[in-house]
Amino acid sequence: GTSAGATANGLFIGAGGSGSTIRGLAINRFGTGGAVGAPGGAGIVIQGPGGNRIERNFIGTDPEGILARPNRADAIFVDNSPGNIIGGVSALASNLLSGNSRFGLMLNGTGTVGTSVRNNLIGTNFIGAGPLPNGDAGIAIFGAVQSVIGGNDGASANTIAFNAGPGVHVASGVQNSVLGNSITLNGGLGINLGVGS
Repeated sequence: GTSAGATANGLFIGAGGSGSTIRGLAINRFGTGGAVGAPGGAGIVIQGPGGNRIERNFIGTDPEGILARPNRADAIFVDNSPGNIIGGVSALASNLLSGNSRFGLMLNGTGTVGTSVRNNLIGTNFIGAGPLPNGDAGIAIFGAVQSVIGGNDGASANTIAFNAGPGVHVASGVQNSVLGNSITLNGGLGINLGVGS
């Protein structure tokens, strides 16, 4: 991503991309040189009708999942898009969302309904043991509803560790579930619930 431009995102899934699967990519260093808070700089942006599946990607690291190669903003930014699946219970579905300058995953807007986030590594290296922190929360929820982060079975658990901010920050939004995850050694609370969440 270093040559894509200061406001570039790695991948953008919009209205015409509903039902897409993004699998097996290393996505890093998008938005390089852009100002903090400037548009762009995410690894993957999802908008529109949704129903997309994101699995087995390394976003914000090198292809080996050992070194941080930050995207300037979030690993994944879901913006008013319903029914997306990030990871999954299969070992081959887990994403590595680490090393990014802002959030590992941001779920934004009341149109972001029913996101499933399962079996991902967020803030760690590829084996879940060493730190590759994101610059803020591992997962941030701003208005999204009915998200499921983890689950009651062991295969659904996310590992969310070493991030500079909270493990999971629910700033706003209702009926979001955070279940059965390993959340440890983050710079803020494991789960930070804001007013109206």
